[in-house]
Amino acid sequence: MSVFSKPISGFRFWKLTGDANTDPAIKSVGLGDKIWTSLNHADCGIGYDHKAPDQNCACGLYAYHKANISQRLSSLRVLNHPLVYGAVLGKGSVQVAVSGWRSEEAQIIAFLRYPGTMEPEYEKSEYQDILEKLSKKHGVALVDSIEELENLA
Repeated sequence: MSVFSKPISGFRFWKLTGDANTDPAIKSVGLGDKIWTSLNHADCGIGYDHKAPDQNCACGLYAYHKANISQRLSSLRVLNHPLVYGAVLGKGSVQVAVSGWRSEEAQIIAFLRYPGTMEPEYEKSEYQDILEKLSKKHGVALVDSIEELENLA
């Protein structure tokens, strides 16, 4: 396990809950049903009593090294759930792997204003309104391109 003196950047999806008329929230795509805040602390979602991430467990807050949205999105379509994509900074203890990492803490730094909707459940304008609300709620940037997202990370 590595502990970095500086945060490590990464990219991830979240499941979207709520709509433009409510207080939208984002949740992890994987295990658990935890609602993300601006700064998040990992625990063992499997239920073991150890600090996350643990090298002998799958716990921690996940992110990818590269912002390859098309490849990642196609694998997540099976979830049949509206999605949000963005950039995070991993802090504290971090387990690094080939395609990404999992960390003890993760801070949201930006969301991508995806050109359309991640799911047909939302009209394009409603999805954009939700992204605006989420961006303000978390105090983060809302960017128009993968390049801008990568530059912020």
